[in-house]
Amino acid sequence: MGGTDSFNPQSAESIFVKFAEGDEGVVSVVMFDLRDEHLGGIRRPGSKERGICDESELGRFLISQRAHRRALRLMITRAVNLSKPISLQYPVDGPGYYCTALFGYSAKEFMAEMTAVAPKDAVPAFRSNARHIYSYFAPVWLALALTSAGLFLESTALQENPTLSWMGVSSSLQVLIRWAALDIGGTTSQHPLLYIAWYTFTACQNGLVLHNMLNFAERRSGANKTTISNWVTRCMIIVFLLLFFGESLADFQATSSSKTPSYVNVILGTYLTLCFSVSLFRMSRSGSSAMRPSSFDARRLPHRDIPIGRFMIALSALSIAVAIGLVILNVWALVSSRAGDEALFASLFWPSRFWLIDMPFEPLFLVLMLALALTDYSNSKTTTVCTKRELAGVEWGSIRESVDDYQLTEDHTAEALEGGQAAHTKA
Repeated sequence: MGGTDSFNPQSAESIFVKFAEGDEGVVSVVMFDLRDEHLGGIRRPGSKERGICDESELGRFLISQRAHRRALRLMITRAVNLSKPISLQYPVDGPGYYCTALFGYSAKEFMAEMTAVAPKDAVPAFRSNARHIYSYFAPVWLALALTSAGLFLESTALQENPTLSWMGVSSSLQVLIRWAALDIGGTTSQHPLLYIAWYTFTACQNGLVLHNMLNFAERRSGANKTTISNWVTRCMIIVFLLLFFGESLADFQATSSSKTPSYVNVILGTYLTLCFSVSLFRMSRSGSSAMRPSSFDARRLPHRDIPIGRFMIALSALSIAVAIGLVILNVWALVSSRAGDEALFASLFWPSRFWLIDMPFEPLFLVLMLALALTDYSNSKTTTVCTKRELAGVEWGSIRESVDDYQLTEDHTAEALEGGQAAHTKA
């Protein structure tokens, strides 16, 4: 359950325990957060370990003052006389995995009903952190998207890389839809279309980001992509989309105690590590070839590409580190909870589900999308001014005299070199 800091008995999330009338005897009741389970029980004579009460001792729920002070959440214990039964209400003031234990201390038979109450528009508790973060992040991201859209329209970045517009639109829509789904609240079964739309636009954004990362080296160098390189890139994107479909399905069906998303994250994170490694290898190879004098090409200026190339190489390396880190953390989460003990898994990792378990790679792809957009925008706004001698070097005579000596753009330089080389051949 999620809970709020302010407690209103009429509308707040609560746990109720109601006993049937007509029975006799005393029933012991204790209500607590599962993470505080180790604070209950008694210290047995001669024992150095604090343990949970045995069944024969459950009539005496002992919670010391020290246990109350150390407890993460409120702990309530009552002895209910069934001849005059009362209803117990436990206020849920924050996310947690709450439990109720009953024992017939002197009652041979009894009947009780436990009810968990939450507002209809409340988001599931394991989504509460995501809702809190998106309430601040979504407006900032949408404002940034609108501002950058105006800047990109004035530049040539969209003409040089048309996929930027699709990345920007899909990114803005997926953040907006995610914010709407979390703000409305409820579960995926209550608002399935919103969640399906979010998965769809997120897949579009992530696929385009990964495609641009894999093709960044060829696109920056101006080299023609080989057939093998094209097929490798396409196959990697297809495999990624299939794995993302599995992650979306696991997230769509997830509950507070679901371990399936963690298993999928291990597989997807391992595959993303491979993809980013391929991207890093291509960028490194392209960067090393651009540094060689023999590889000079007038259609691009290597000294301008070097800082951007180094930035993207560093970003690819950082992406590999993040993917590996998330894989290790998900494996640790699965190992930390005992096999099949979903309650323990839920109680241990509630606070970190947004960053660790529930679609944890989305922040990484948002950062990559922003980095790719900024590098293309920076490239489109940069114009290099140099002389013919600076461009030609030892082949000064290969450039026609009709070319302006003071300002040569990349396109003019390419045309000049091609024309000059043809004239030199004829001579």
